[in-house]
Amino acid sequence: MTSASNSADDNKAVVRRIPNEIMTEGVDTAIEEVFAADFVEHNPTLGEIHGPDGFRNRVYKPLRDAFSDLEVVIEELIAEDNRVVLRATIHGIHEGEFNDIEATGNTIEVPVMVIHRVEDGLVAERWVIFDALSMMQQLDVIPNPPDAT
Repeated sequence: MTSASNSADDNKAVVRRIPNEIMTEGVDTAIEEVFAADFVEHNPTLGEIHGPDGFRNRVYKPLRDAFSDLEVVIEELIAEDNRVVLRATIHGIHEGEFNDIEATGNTIEVPVMVIHRVEDGLVAERWVIFDALSMMQQLDVIPNPPDAT
C-alpha cells in the first residue's frame, strides 16, 4: 500500500521531472534528485544502465548532445501504487553525432513508453521501450518502407 509521503501523485511528480526538467530543460543536477543511487534501467536498445551516472552518460548526454531543441512531451502519465507509466514523444533536430551517426539536420518525433518503479520518492527502476526503427528511419539510417499503394 502507498503511504501519504509516497502517493501515486507524489510518484507522478518525481517521474514528470525526467521528461520536463531533466531531458527538455537540460537540468543535469536534477538527475541525483530523481534517481536512486542503485537505480537500474532495462533498455532493449542500450542494455542495462546502472545508477544516476549511468543514466547521465548513456541516456541524458547522448540525447542532449545530439538533438538541439530536445523536447520530451508527456502524452500520458498513469500511476498505481509505486509504478508510474509514461507515454511520451521525443522531439528534436539531429545536429550532433548520435550512436556513430553524423548529424543529419533531420527532425525526429519518436514515441516512447517507460514503466517506472518509485521507492522512497526516487526512481529505482525503469523499463524503456521506444520506436528505435522509426528513429533510424527519420535519421535516414534505414530506408522507409515503400508505399503499399
